[in-house]
Amino acid sequence: MKINHIAGTLCALALPFLANAQCPADPLQKLNGQTWVFEMHASDFQFSGSAAIGRFTASVINGQGVLSVSETISQNRITTRLMTGAGRYIVYSDCSGGELLFNLNGYAAQLEFVFINGSEIYLVSDSLLSNQSRIVTLTGTAKQAAVPACPAGVNPLATMLNTSWALRTLTPYWSPSNPPDGTRATSGSVGIFTPYISNGQGFLTAVETVNNAGVLTRLAPESGRYIIYPDCSGGEIMLMNRTVPVQFEFVFTSNNLDEMYMLNDSMTNSGFSVLAGQAKKRAVTAPCPANPLQFLNGSSWTFQSAAASSTLRRQLLPRLAASRHR
Repeated sequence: MKINHIAGTLCALALPFLANAQCPADPLQKLNGQTWVFEMHASDFQFSGSAAIGRFTASVINGQGVLSVSETISQNRITTRLMTGAGRYIVYSDCSGGELLFNLNGYAAQLEFVFINGSEIYLVSDSLLSNQSRIVTLTGTAKQAAVPACPAGVNPLATMLNTSWALRTLTPYWSPSNPPDGTRATSGSVGIFTPYISNGQGFLTAVETVNNAGVLTRLAPESGRYIIYPDCSGGEIMLMNRTVPVQFEFVFTSNNLDEMYMLNDSMTNSGFSVLAGQAKKRAVTAPCPANPLQFLNGSSWTFQSAAASSTLRRQLLPRLAASRHR
């Protein structure tokens, strides 16, 4: 017991030194030449809502940290697609985090960030300036990604063939039941979509469970369309014959093309101001057993939920059996 305690103490003391050992003499070099994909959403209790997805690339020019940014942002029921602009960044001397400044055509955001590891960061706004939004707080995540590129010799539409995707959507704001600007209360959904190509066009089929302001539609079959941009950086997904039809702009989080951040750029008769989401390529799993209940039998799961959003993950280590019945 005493040995374990001493070892734990030594490891704890060593962590700061290990972190600093990875920090270059010029901390700006920590991000230099890297491209990151990000998603952000409002954490205010505001009915107007705000969310953004995009990517930035960091460079060191004349000793200064410079950003080139491409962003789709939705705020106050107005979506601006694929804005491009410049920015600045700093990295703290211990490489624990830093600040990003985005400046895009009247929309400016200064963001504090901390490194989770070398390839993922958490973000929170410390200053927002916009001609449109009343939102004062944005939070989010960014993941390091390669410069966008399609697989050699593959039509961009074909990059999603023979795949199946799990998605979730949410309205990134809390809303009263009858907000003054006419928007509806929050919305969320989970579902699965499968892309296919017909006559050179991208189509998809989907099954989705949607909760719109407390009105539930379970396991509804849907159809839609999709496009992939020529550089495979992202594209658009349209879910039609849905309770609230929606068109999403999306960005791939990596050149593995196995995860995407999503943000509405059009909604038909929805009343919702912002709908954000995430989709991940589904892993190939064993065939469904004759009794589907056996698919989860004996496994233990942890979960996290929030307004209009939730996640569920299988635990690596099972909890006590008694905890499953609480």
